[in-house]
Amino acid sequence: MNNRYSFKDIIVTSDREQKILDYILTIKSKYDLELIMAKFSAETKPYISNIVKYGNIQVPDFNTPSKGYTFDEIIIENERDQQALDYMVSVRGKAGVEAIMKHFFSGGTRPYVSNIAKYGKIELPTEFNKPVSSDERRAILDDLKKQLKR
Repeated sequence: MNNRYSFKDIIVTSDREQKILDYILTIKSKYDLELIMAKFSAETKPYISNIVKYGNIQVPDFNTPSKGYTFDEIIIENERDQQALDYMVSVRGKAGVEAIMKHFFSGGTRPYVSNIAKYGKIELPTEFNKPVSSDERRAILDDLKKQLKR
């Protein structure tokens, strides 16, 4: 009888395994991972190594430096790009974003935030918190000061 593991049951025991999981999530969905884990025998635990083995997943060597662009070379043109990058890191982790870049950005495609989201199949929110300009911030603070003096 097969155990039915969910995505939450995956066992990550090291930073390296977390990088591998982040990479796997760039090419497989959580549902795909659950289908792979459905193949496990009763004795098989949901370790990353077992998911890689049963899913026949080729994992890049994370010990060698990337041939493509690095995280620091991501092109951020405006505040929305920065917010989108922050969102992607919160969803996939920095290692996941680096894995997307290593896999898809070998020099031909420029590492714009929108390209990383597209190739990594990350759906970005349509709206982020709108930044407040310094003039608006001063006006808000002045209003608060007036209210506190009353």
